[in-house]
Amino acid sequence: PEFDKPLYQFLIDENAKVNTPVGEVKAHDNDATLENSRITFHIKDEIMNPANQDFRVTADGRVLVARETLDRETTNTYLFTVVATDSGK
Repeated sequence: PEFDKPLYQFLIDENAKVNTPVGEVKAHDNDATLENSRITFHIKDEIMNPANQDFRVTADGRVLVARETLDRETTNTYLFTVVATDSGK
């Protein structure tokens, strides 16, 4: 799969509650059949990256706040990698 954009950026209110949607990632796949072109998303597991705990990505690409307290004074930018996987063989 290929993402529709090389980089996604979202503005997030530091008072955002858990499960607040903050954005969406999109990708496409040119596999011949619909089943093989179905794409799911997840955040890449990076042990030293605290953003992996602060956000989650649904299988359909919605980025959600995963933790109750985001503190702009402590962390004003979060970077994480989203992986797109197709079901093709």
